[in-house]
Formats: sequence, structure tokens, C-alpha cells
Amino acid sequence: MNLKRVTLNLSIINTVSISLGFIFHIMLGRRFGISWELDCLFAALAIFGLLGIFNTFITSLFIPVFNEIKHKDEKDGFIFADVTIKWVAVSSVVITLLVWLSGDLIVRVVASGFKEEHIALTLDIIRILLIALIFSGISNIIVCILNALFYFALPAVTSIIHPILNIVSLYMLTPLFGIKTIAISYIISNFVQMCILFLYLLIKTPWRPTFRVYHNKMPSFIKQSSKMTASGLIWSLRDIISKNIASHLAPGSIALLAYAEKIVFILLQISVTPPSKVFYSRVSEWIIANQWTDVKDLFDRAVRVNVALMLFISSGVIIFLVPFLNILFLGSKFIADDITILFYLVLIMLIYLVIASYETYLYHIVYALKKTNVIGVNATVGVVVFFLSAWLLSQLFHIYGLAISVSVTQFVVCWLYYYFIKKQIHVCFKDFVLKASNGFIIAFFFTVIGIAAKKIINNDILAIILIMPVWVASYFTTAKYVMLEERKFIGLKEILKNG
Repeated sequence: MNLKRVTLNLSIINTVSISLGFIFHIMLGRRFGISWELDCLFAALAIFGLLGIFNTFITSLFIPVFNEIKHKDEKDGFIFADVTIKWVAVSSVVITLLVWLSGDLIVRVVASGFKEEHIALTLDIIRILLIALIFSGISNIIVCILNALFYFALPAVTSIIHPILNIVSLYMLTPLFGIKTIAISYIISNFVQMCILFLYLLIKTPWRPTFRVYHNKMPSFIKQSSKMTASGLIWSLRDIISKNIASHLAPGSIALLAYAEKIVFILLQISVTPPSKVFYSRVSEWIIANQWTDVKDLFDRAVRVNVALMLFISSGVIIFLVPFLNILFLGSKFIADDITILFYLVLIMLIYLVIASYETYLYHIVYALKKTNVIGVNATVGVVVFFLSAWLLSQLFHIYGLAISVSVTQFVVCWLYYYFIKKQIHVCFKDFVLKASNGFIIAFFFTVIGIAAKKIINNDILAIILIMPVWVASYFTTAKYVMLEERKFIGLKEILKNG
């Protein structure tokens, strides 16, 4: 199997999915604006995301356990897979019933600042989404089975179904169901994805349905998965805390914060996630072989490239985000003040983005070491820091305080991972800063140049189609001759060789 080609194909599909998702959010914003209805939707989606973590309780470590069983007895491996599908389906139904009965209480906990009208709409959206949760849980476990068998393409392609149907539903069903349309779209898209994946699993693999509801590996499997699930659940509380505090601020605060997080998440997914996954695959092998010198060398060079890339992206966001948002949103239900607030929220979160481009690699080393206790402790500390800082800073700076607390929390978590890894591979943050100084200097210089050029040509369209291409080309030309060490690593040749 050509890993480089597989990675490239998945990156392309991932980019398409992210792009379609962003287009959907643009259309959503233009249709509803920054409104309390959109607050209700994002609060409901936060609860949906939290509930989805319970499905990962079973799926988080499914692949290594399934491969271990299948290696000894292929038939038994697929029996285990079939039993797991049933367990996921049953757990999803149980969660759905529990939340359906206690949904009002959950909404009040997540968004305690909502009025009764807001709570009622959020509850209606959640109850629709709960049906989608069942289909989503089953789809996730099938994706795990297919990935374990090296079927990557179709599961990735089916992820595109969600944004496409969201866009279609937004146009066709909104006049009938309003903001609830998005929840209905979640049901349709998750059901379609589940059916496609089931059919593909049946055709491509030896899996067949059985009457078995238990496998002797399930107790140990659940025990192993519990720590990772607990860490994920703890970390997800940060989003719930954020929504709760934002619900006490001005109407539309949850929506603005969600849009800022969406923009930052897209940048993170495009620039950090793909190389960090490849990094994780390589260091996992080296750690087993006790090749710590190679791990340290790869880490040093990988984070320098990723941080340099993130500084470039951050510079571009500072210069071109407002013109970009003006072109996309002005003339709809967005107003200029909404765009200004959104810009400053993203601007503050750029600090988080730069820190994450460093911390992500530390996290993957800890994960490769299977130090689940470290991940759990760091997640707990991070949530506590976020709660305290968000509560305090939101009192002083309102919605901007929540964005500041995101960066503060990421810094604390990054330092905790750095402190642990420092003992393993002798990482020196001071040396990293000195070696990465070229990237900081270039980013600062081109940020100033870009802002000056944008002020001279005070036109949003010209800024995007004229200034931005020249600015990007000049930036990379300069970096090509100044950042020679980083150039050697671009392309991940060292990571992918022998792969």
C-alpha cells in the first residue's frame, strides 16, 4: 500500500469536506444572521457532540483489539465486530431515551442563561438530533471496522454527505421548519451514510450479522477504552462551559463564538492535523524500538515547520479575514458589527492556533507512549483552568474573555505536555524559540506590509484578488531563501520514506 498516495487522497477528500462544511456555515449565517435561533442550534449541537463521546467509549480502541482477535482467528474477529455493532446500537438507544426524558434539565445546565423560549427551541432541536445519534454511532463503528481492514476511501467520501445535505436542506426545508431544518438534515445524512457503509461492509468484508450479543473480549475492551473516553469527556466539558457562559451574554454570543471556533478549527484541520497524523505513525514505531534520538530530531524539525506555517496563516488572517468576511456576509442578516466582533475573536484565538501547532506533537508523543493517565490529568487541569479563566475574563471583557481563556487554557495544557515530554526526549523550548525566530520575524514583517497595502487599496474585492496573491507569493519567496532548515523538511520526506 502506498501510504503517501493514501494520505494525499484522504487529504483531498478532507479538504473537500471541510470546504463544503464552511460553505454551509456561510449560507447558514446569511440565512439566520447572528440571532438567538442560531444560539439555540449551536447549543444543541454542543450537547449532540458531548453525547457522541459516549459512542467513542466503545470505538476508541476498537481497531487494535479487533486486529488482535482477527490475527488469531479471522472468523472470531468478525464476530467481535458484529457484537460491537450491537453494543453501540443499544448504547445509542439508551442514551437517546435518557436524554429525551431529561433534555430540559440538560439544556438548562448547558445554557443556563437562556429564556424559556430559547430552552424550548433548543430542546426541540436536541430531540430531533437524538435520532441522528443512533445512526451516527452505528456509522462510526462501521468506519472503524473498514479502516482496520484498510478501506479508507469510501468512509471518507461518505463524510461529504453531511455538508451536501445540510446545504440542500437549508434551501428546501427552511421555509417549512426554520432552524430545525438542520437537525432534520442530520437525521437524513447520518441514515444515508449508515446504509451506504452497511452495504459496503457486507460486500467488501467477510462480516455477516449473527445472533451473538456477547464476546469474551468485551469486558477487557471496555476497561481499556474507559480511560480514553473519560479524558475525551472531560475535555469536551470545555465547550459546554463556553456555551453556558456565553448564554448569559448578549443574544448571538454563542453563534459568534461558534463561528470564530469554526474558522480556527478549519485552519487547524488543514495545517496541523494531516502532518501530525503522519508524525504519530512514525514516532509510534520509533518509540517501540527505543529510538528516542530520532523522535527528538523529528519533533524539533516538524514543529518548526508547522509553527512557521501557522505564523504564515495567522498573518494572512490578520490582513485578509475582514475583507473575506465582508464579501461573504455583508448584504445578508450579518451586520458590520458582527463581522468586527468575529474578527477580534479569531484574532485572539490565533494565539491558541500557534500554541496548538506545537502542543499537538507533544500530545501525539504522549499518546504513542500510551500514557492515558497523563492525558486525563492534563484534560482535567485544562477544563478547570478554562472554567476559572472564562468565568473571570468574561466578567471583564465579555465575549472576548471567552476567546482569551481558550488561549490561556491551551498554553497551560501545552506546558503540562512539555513538562512531561521534556523528561523523555530532553526538549528545550528556549532552543526551539531561537531556531524558529526566522519565522516570527518574517511573519511580523509581512503582516505590517500587508496591513499597509490593504489600507492603501481600501477595497475588499481588490484586497482578495490583487493584494493577497502578491502577498502570498512574496512571503513564500522570502521564506524559501531565509528558512533553509524548514525547507528541507517540507514535504515530510523523512517521515514518509520507507512508508
